[in-house]
Amino acid sequence: MATETDQKKPALPPPDPPNNDQQDALMETLHRCIHFAVKILAVMMTFVIFFGVLDVMLMFWDELLSPPHMIFKISGFMELFGAFLAVLIAIEIFVNITVYLREEVFHAKIVVGTALMAIARKIIILDASDYSPMFIFSMAALVVAVGIVYFLVSVGDKYSGHVWRRLLPGVVSTKEDTS
Repeated sequence: MATETDQKKPALPPPDPPNNDQQDALMETLHRCIHFAVKILAVMMTFVIFFGVLDVMLMFWDELLSPPHMIFKISGFMELFGAFLAVLIAIEIFVNITVYLREEVFHAKIVVGTALMAIARKIIILDASDYSPMFIFSMAALVVAVGIVYFLVSVGDKYSGHVWRRLLPGVVSTKEDTS
């Protein structure tokens, strides 16, 4: 009853995987490409910082020389302060890039610190009358959440990764912890 077409043909064996030397060479090439791309990002971020500083300087002189002379208006001051903080955030991003180039890892504390600075910038230049109370509350919750993450990462660095055993005794296994 069964015909030849009904019978399953034997499966072909899978192709041989490339040897480790080929994989290592490919991964090394890809790694060099990514490393080069990160260097390009570092150069671009340097230009962003340089032009950001020029923009802050021009805003400062424009605000200083506009009537009434030598007096800052609060709106101009907040705009200048926002631009200044944007340059500081760009510098933090540049630090993230250079640390990655040096150590090839992203340090969570630096990344979370940059995020906290960016959120703080938004809140500092925020005109509360333009936003709903729910938005203001959500920004406050975001600051608290990122602040807690920053604290935990900082404590984790201080105690060499044993933060969870110290904060949550009995919840996390303490087999390896002899202190």
